[in-house]
Parts: sequence; structure tokens; C-alpha cells
Amino acid sequence: MSTQNITLPDDEIPLLDRLNTTELDKTLDEFINAVNDQYISIKSDSSHIIFNEIIKTDELNQNLRDKIFITNYDIEALKSERVVLFDKPYLVSNIYCTPNYNNNKSNLIRLLTSRFTDKKMITLDHHQNYSQEDIINSVYIANEIVMGFILPTGSTFNSLDCIDLEQLYTNDKKLSEISKAQNDIYFATHELKKNIKSQLSCKPPLISYTHN
Repeated sequence: MSTQNITLPDDEIPLLDRLNTTELDKTLDEFINAVNDQYISIKSDSSHIIFNEIIKTDELNQNLRDKIFITNYDIEALKSERVVLFDKPYLVSNIYCTPNYNNNKSNLIRLLTSRFTDKKMITLDHHQNYSQEDIINSVYIANEIVMGFILPTGSTFNSLDCIDLEQLYTNDKKLSEISKAQNDIYFATHELKKNIKSQLSCKPPLISYTHN
């Protein structure tokens, strides 16, 4: 004797395939766009870069000493290192550098974060070829709030993508756009959950029969 289940025809389509996620997809795209719109590109010759040289401790002015003092590296530890310093902290996503193919020892970038925080390093993620400019960039992904960084030996800093947090937090319009997009995701997710529960509650039961 065995028991066998028969699935009704309407139940042949998987539940997730019947769900309409258009509104959720739309709100997610709007949120991503709202965040991405806050990113700016800072190039090596920007006024936001206050130092982009090899550290010579006896030649540093007081302003640079003060900037380094509030980072998680001592000045002496940076001696002879190629250091890039910002005018203020930024939320940095990607860092683009010209690679040094003669240096096989290390491709690490060390991040300068706030004092007393753990030291962090990021590795080379990939190379990016800008054919129109005949430039090959080494791309590093940080996704950290940093005050600067230490380049690998022989590498040259070109540019970075970042968010100016100070500007963002004082711009009500930008914050409102991100907040609205975030709220839209919440409501779209809530509606999707309601639809899932509704479809589950209407799901036809399995018909069982027993035969010898």
C-alpha cells in the first residue's frame, strides 16, 4: 500500500515565478542611483590632495605633521614612504594607481584612518585599461573612511572615487533623496511580503489517495 500526492495544475508554476517584483526592482535601482550620485572623482592634482610625495620627516611643515598625527600611523613609521594625504576624511571606494611592474614585492595599499584604529591594507583588485588615454590603472577597492593612504613602492596615484561625507551630511536635499529611496524599498518589500503570504494562503492543498 502506498500514498501518492497529486498536484493541482495551478500549482505547477513555482511561487517565486508568479511574484511581481517590478516595484521592488525599481526602488532598489533608485536607491543605488541616489547613492552613486553622491560619488565624486578626485584626481592627483586636485586641491583636495594636500600631499602626494615621499615622506621626508625633516621637511614636513606643521600642517602636515598635524594631519599625520590624527591618523593611525606615526610620522617616523612613514619615513621614505610614498604617502597621499587628503584635506579631510572621505568615504573612498576605488583608488586608481599607475602600476609598477618592476616591484614584485608588494601590491598593498595601507590606509590612513583615524588615530587608535586598527591598521588596514587593501590588495590589488584588478587592472583597468583606458585605451583612449593609453593608461593602465591598478584598481584598489577600499570602501572605508580614510584620511589618506600609503602607496606601494614605485606606484603613482592617479585618482579615486569617494563621497564627501561632510558635504553630504550638510546637504538636506541629498539626504532626503537617499532617505526617500530607502523608505521606498521598505514599502515595496512590505508589499511583496504581503503578496507572498496571500499566495501561500491561497495555495491549493495537495490531494492524496491511497492505493494497493
